Amino acid sequence: MSTLKSFVANTARPLPVIVLADTSGSMGDNGKIEALNQALREMIRSFATESRVRAEIQVGIITFSGTSADVHLPLTPAHQILETKTMIARGKPRWARRLMPFEPYWKIGI
Repeated sequence: MSTLKSFVANTARPLPVIVLADTSGSMGDNGKIEALNQALREMIRSFATESRVRAEIQVGIITFSGTSADVHLPLTPAHQILETKTMIARGKPRWARRLMPFEPYWKIGI
């Protein structure tokens, strides 16, 4: 019998999963942001129940909206995530931004 296994560390290797989540204003339409929040919660719950013998699933969430991006959840082992902050849609939807050049006319009543 080989003694090689006695020199190998029996620790799970990290398996990072990075989610880039759109939180722009358009995600506020038709329940998209709510669906995104629910899907991410279910994904994390599923990952948390996976065996950690060979790999430990780690989850990180980065949100983006327009020209900004934020770390919503730093890379964390899935089994340690008890809950995540609810994401909200930020900014105006794309269709509303297209109307912005006409805003001065609304203000003077034309």
